[in-house]
Amino acid sequence: MADPLHVELLKEGVDTWNAWRKDNPDILPDLSNAMLAGHDLSIARLQGATLAGAELSGTELMRANLNGAEMTS
Repeated sequence: MADPLHVELLKEGVDTWNAWRKDNPDILPDLSNAMLAGHDLSIARLQGATLAGAELSGTELMRANLNGAEMTS
């Protein structure tokens, strides 16, 4: 299950999310099963995040950093 703080930060916007990731590089975000459909996550720093089961329909991920992200359940 997704960490509610991680989901809230991401939904606040990519600038907020990327600043938080920069300040917390050792935290691997848990966004599993999060409802992220239709969000613009372009250039989001999602490296190492768990996205398994997340709803990503219509989500913009252009130039998002997905290195090491877990996307399968």
